Amino acid sequence: MSETVKLSSWNKDCSRRGFLKNAASLSLAAPLFMQCRRNASGNGKKRNIVFILIDDMRFDAMSCLGHPVLETPNFDRLAQNGILFRNAFVSTSLCSPSRATILTGLYAHKHRILDNQTPLPESIPTFPVQLQKAGYKTGFIGKWHMGGSKDSPRPGFDCWVSFRGQGVYFNPLFNIDGTHVQREGYTTDLITEYAADFVKENKDRFFSICPIKPCTMISFRRPGIKTSTGTSWSRNRHPWPILRRTTRASRPG
Repeated sequence: MSETVKLSSWNKDCSRRGFLKNAASLSLAAPLFMQCRRNASGNGKKRNIVFILIDDMRFDAMSCLGHPVLETPNFDRLAQNGILFRNAFVSTSLCSPSRATILTGLYAHKHRILDNQTPLPESIPTFPVQLQKAGYKTGFIGKWHMGGSKDSPRPGFDCWVSFRGQGVYFNPLFNIDGTHVQREGYTTDLITEYAADFVKENKDRFFSICPIKPCTMISFRRPGIKTSTGTSWSRNRHPWPILRRTTRASRPG
């Protein structure tokens, strides 16, 4: 099966066998969201979606994976009560190409986002657009980065909170639904507040006759600048990863 197969081709029966069969050919994100689209049309239970993407996160950067420094109790709870993929790989470990793949379900040679400057063409189908058609209330909050010089709202999102390019760690200038708003504070905390507000504002829509259910996509910049006391992170307080401490002189052979 080609990776260019249409998003709507995901089997209605999302059994374990069907999941593995389709996941072997497509990126995981788009088919799973398309299953939610089918459910939203009345073929099953309607579900909410919260998609959290974290920049520059090491494969073991959670306490449930044995990291000696980090404490991530909320992620640990998700791993304990959900599914933790211990043998997963990424084909495009770069900001914009990876985001384009998540949104479209396509490999980079198909969506053509090969750097951090190219905008995602609006002609390429994305799962948020499909969810909107299925009656979902959708929101994007955080770092977009595809077309770094622009921060304007993108198709598929009813709520848009983002910024240009990589953004800044403190006092960001947000684009909120097309209007620029200067905020004071730590950017990651502000992103979290906007995301929480979006979920709270849409929780009562579940009970309408034609429910509009929220799908929130939250994209964080890499953490590590702020400590619990508000001071800046210091390399001297935490050990470098083994690979970063290894020098050419210390390598065997």
